[in-house]
Amino acid sequence: MDISDANYDESKVSPYHLPDLLKLGGKAIRSPSDWQSKRESLLAQFRQHLYGETPPKSQYHASLLEEGNFLDLGWRKQIKLSFPQGVSYLLIYYPQAQKPLGCFLGLNFKGNHSINPDPKILLSPSTQAQSTVARGELAQRWNVETILKRGYALATLCYEDLFPDNPQAFETYANNYAKNFSKGQKSSAIAVWAALLSKAADYLESENFNKLMLIGHSRLGKAALWASAQDPRFTLTIANNSGCGGAALFKRCYGERIHHLNGRFPHWFCEDFKAYDLREEALPLDQHQLLALIAPRALYVTSAEEDRWADPKGEYLGLFYASRLYQLWGQEPFSDPNLPVLHQPSLTGKLGYHIRRGKHDVTPYDWRCFLDFADRVLGV
Repeated sequence: MDISDANYDESKVSPYHLPDLLKLGGKAIRSPSDWQSKRESLLAQFRQHLYGETPPKSQYHASLLEEGNFLDLGWRKQIKLSFPQGVSYLLIYYPQAQKPLGCFLGLNFKGNHSINPDPKILLSPSTQAQSTVARGELAQRWNVETILKRGYALATLCYEDLFPDNPQAFETYANNYAKNFSKGQKSSAIAVWAALLSKAADYLESENFNKLMLIGHSRLGKAALWASAQDPRFTLTIANNSGCGGAALFKRCYGERIHHLNGRFPHWFCEDFKAYDLREEALPLDQHQLLALIAPRALYVTSAEEDRWADPKGEYLGLFYASRLYQLWGQEPFSDPNLPVLHQPSLTGKLGYHIRRGKHDVTPYDWRCFLDFADRVLGV
């Protein structure tokens, strides 16, 4: 897929019109009850045009695989979650505190063993046949020790356990979820990954976690936003470098665009999304509406200065415009549409944003900001 046509010149961003958040179905939204009565129709539009149908909720069986102490910082538990569509391993780290402040939940890219050098971590089902990923290879992205020291728990599972990130496998695996997903791609990979997060939340609720905080990076940031838009159990949602199809506005046509997504990753979104290749202006939605579907819960969006492909300004503007809806709950919106200063988080009520130096990644600086924001939201 040729991506040489990507625009990185702000002066070439054409004027665009965003759908009015405070008007749905031709009627003004003036109160939280107005919004609640209309939000389901907006969710239906996102299913139709972007993410496809959510896999049907299925029963699962949970069984303990392993548990033990972890570096005198807390303890570890590994749970086998068995679904009709397959198996996933949920890795949970608990802090020493008798009652954790809350639990961060996120999908990982390369298997549970990639998030920390801990030799006791079992290989995720999707990674058991490969040996190319070293233990702790992505430890910087997870900062397990720091999270536990701050009094929080962490839960993670591999995003490919139930649905490989592979366009050739889409139809086969979609058939595992519902027969009506087989032709026309009525669902999508992001829809399945989002559903996996909600299934993990089902188990964590059984562990008496009542403060679940969802985190996702890159494509998994897209999945985290879609999961939270549909599932109100997530107290806080963090979308890190989520870009096009995540927090960034489509209609800016900056960096990655719809035809880039569909050309390189045709399985991420539903089939109908391809109708908007090079036609962002025709899409009846934009991502400020997706972020608004999380209201009035807490939401934190992040960008990286060198990650122009993800359109940092578009990510911020998605949150900026979504903040208008939070006024219905008496919260002050963001007042400045200009990108905030590097390494100076911009916060208002239950909304937060920062942009840092560097590339497309999750860094220890990001985690310090996430944890500080979690403290703010939970009143720690």
